[in-house]
Amino acid sequence: MDRPAIAQFHAHIYYDPATSRPRAERLRERVAAAFPQARLGRWHDELVGPHPQSMFQIAFPAEMFSAFVP
Repeated sequence: MDRPAIAQFHAHIYYDPATSRPRAERLRERVAAAFPQARLGRWHDELVGPHPQSMFQIAFPAEMFSAFVP
């Protein structure tokens, strides 16, 4: 059975709004500068969906995987 190629991935960046949001903000700025093709999701300081803590999402094309994930 032929399966379609994976076109995109996403990562969730979890943080604590009271203690680690500034660090998450710095990471987000670095990702935006280094990977302009990545899409940065909204900040969710309140819990959303099944996520166990505050987070934002980074979506990125599959061809960026080997540069982004390490």
